[in-house]
Amino acid sequence: MRSVVCVLLLAACGVATAGDLSKVDRTILKEPKYTGKPKYCLLVFGAEAKHRVWLVQDGDTLYVDRNGNGDLTEVGEKVAATKSLPGVAEGAFQFDVGELHVGGKTHKGLEVSVFPLKLVADNPNVLALPQVGAAIKKRPDALTGQLAIDVECASLKGGGVGGRVSYMLTIFDTNGVLEFGAKPADAPVIHLDGPLEITFYASKPTWRAGGTQDTI
Repeated sequence: MRSVVCVLLLAACGVATAGDLSKVDRTILKEPKYTGKPKYCLLVFGAEAKHRVWLVQDGDTLYVDRNGNGDLTEVGEKVAATKSLPGVAEGAFQFDVGELHVGGKTHKGLEVSVFPLKLVADNPNVLALPQVGAAIKKRPDALTGQLAIDVECASLKGGGVGGRVSYMLTIFDTNGVLEFGAKPADAPVIHLDGPLEITFYASKPTWRAGGTQDTI
């Protein structure tokens, strides 16, 4: 069986790509008492994006709505950072979340890394991308991150745990930079097990009239 690995593209608030994610319900029924300024990110699952899992980062703690019921205060939903990311400044953390149980499916191996956007400012290849350079210049302390998870999909089989499809989310795509929101209304929406589309990874190529070939 051929393995399927999806490199996931982010959908920022108000941006609809493979479905109208701007209409996703952003209600959180119950939140814990945070020690700092929380940063929000929303995972949605399924073709209609009906099943929601909130991720809320509060310093070295990540609150995860594992069962998608909107209550972030339940037992097992407070995840401590396993470690600070090596070789980087304060404010960068890695969280080994594990399983999510939503919509009658079990998704495995969720890993979330969060760090200030300015930490990629010394990478000339990344900085040269217009959407990244502009974001760093405007909001250098914005929180970004990366995510990996094996998703139990409705119609796809992959090389992840138990035939699940392995998704990997990077910090940017052609639409912009992934930034955790200061409030639920500003949270980026990440669509898993949704409609698939073919697009470009970092930037769109320039088509030149009269050329005999182009490499993508």
